[in-house]
Amino acid sequence: MTAPPGGSGARPVPVQVSVSMPLRYALTRSANLTFTRLGKHIGLKKVKKMAVAAGLREESLARLDKSFPLGTSTPSAVRMADAYTAFSNNGMGAEPYSVTGVTRDGETVKGFGKAEPQRAMNASVAHDVKDSLGIVAWTSLARDRKFDALADSRTLDDLSAGATHEDDRMRSAWFIGHAEGLTTAVTMFRNKPGTPQLLGMQGVGGDDSERGNVFPLRIWTTYATGK
Repeated sequence: MTAPPGGSGARPVPVQVSVSMPLRYALTRSANLTFTRLGKHIGLKKVKKMAVAAGLREESLARLDKSFPLGTSTPSAVRMADAYTAFSNNGMGAEPYSVTGVTRDGETVKGFGKAEPQRAMNASVAHDVKDSLGIVAWTSLARDRKFDALADSRTLDDLSAGATHEDDRMRSAWFIGHAEGLTTAVTMFRNKPGTPQLLGMQGVGGDDSERGNVFPLRIWTTYATGK
């Protein structure tokens, strides 16, 4: 943007314009630039630390660059669901588990109990994020015309979700939905055997498919409704 300081013969002077955007709005609109700048401002190491505290494994995280806050890592669906549960659980996170107990010769083997929840983030922060994720969920369901199907089978009062936006050009796609106290994640990554880099999602689902990020929502909705 330029602003002439004088008359018609004056040379334009460059003016730096900074427009702030509330994080809540940025999250619901998938305004990636806002989170890229925020990551640079607070430090990517802090972003990584929060991701690990919420439940992601450090070895699954991508290298720290400007796109890191946007979700360039490749965590498992279990870990994604676990991390997002912290938002619905007042900021408390816990290690996921698949074994509820082990017995040997009729005796309970120690060390297989449920993990104790740990504070991952401030409760007020978790509530704010969850409220924003509620908007994401309703918007995603309405956009893909899945709202009625879900409303017929579930109570939507506690609905929230994290998702890749329809305009995202990232090399991954996911939908992590929380409803009725249960968080379930559907994640998609595309790669080529022997090649560590992720491939683009273009063409997933057919030659006419521009992106594959429509599938996680549809898979999650089918799972959630049983239809």
